[in-house]
Amino acid sequence: MKTKAYYLIDYLNYTRGLHVQQRLVGCELLRDEPGHMMTLEAFNGESGFERRYTVQGDQQTHWKWPVIKSRAQLEYDAWLYAHFYRPLCISQLRKYLTKEKKHVMARVKPRVRVIKRYWTEAGVVQMTCLATGFYPRHINLTLLQDGQPVDKERVTGGELLPNPDGTYQMRKSVELSAEEQRERHTYTCTVTHLSLDNKLDINIEPGPDPVIVVPSVLLLLCVFGLLAAFIIWRRRISQPEQIIYVPATAADDQTTEQQM
Repeated sequence: MKTKAYYLIDYLNYTRGLHVQQRLVGCELLRDEPGHMMTLEAFNGESGFERRYTVQGDQQTHWKWPVIKSRAQLEYDAWLYAHFYRPLCISQLRKYLTKEKKHVMARVKPRVRVIKRYWTEAGVVQMTCLATGFYPRHINLTLLQDGQPVDKERVTGGELLPNPDGTYQMRKSVELSAEEQRERHTYTCTVTHLSLDNKLDINIEPGPDPVIVVPSVLLLLCVFGLLAAFIIWRRRISQPEQIIYVPATAADDQTTEQQM
């Protein structure tokens, strides 16, 4: 890799300094049968070499950079991949699958809900379909209009994001103008996942969610009633308590003397 890096610096007319060369090697195991194996290389973020081995062992190589190895070296590399690297990679995958089979083979169903946001001034409704809490990570989340997928140019989102508990989430959104809301289209959020026996379809109403409106007269009466009650309460607690003294009469004095 060091030799190739120095060669690519000169070939791509890079100046001396900090450069990054990357190599990714992987293989797959399908139902306990060896699958593909691949090697990808990039230099400063630009891919330039790709090699794949099919299930039958056929080699497919794509070169963007010039070949700097001889024919004998290339044949030796092919032999190493076929008889050493690929069997080693497959054996490591089998060990990992045996150790982590309970986690790797887990199936967790997605929780799907629809979120709608309404902008009053523009009259636009954004409809979002969110699927979260599912495992494994592969999922098919699609927004449909009249049973057909919505144009990709109109759909936003779609990135697969991890959750803190090891599951995943994905959301997709589409915006509808006021005119599109008046048209009689049906919108559906459809989800397929390994944990689901059948696909999950959720119908979406294109307009904004209904809002409960209190009649204005009743609302004003409630407000005035509360205001009046508040004013009366404030007056009662603001006025000091009054004590009335009544002067005693002569008759009262005589009555008191007779009692004594």
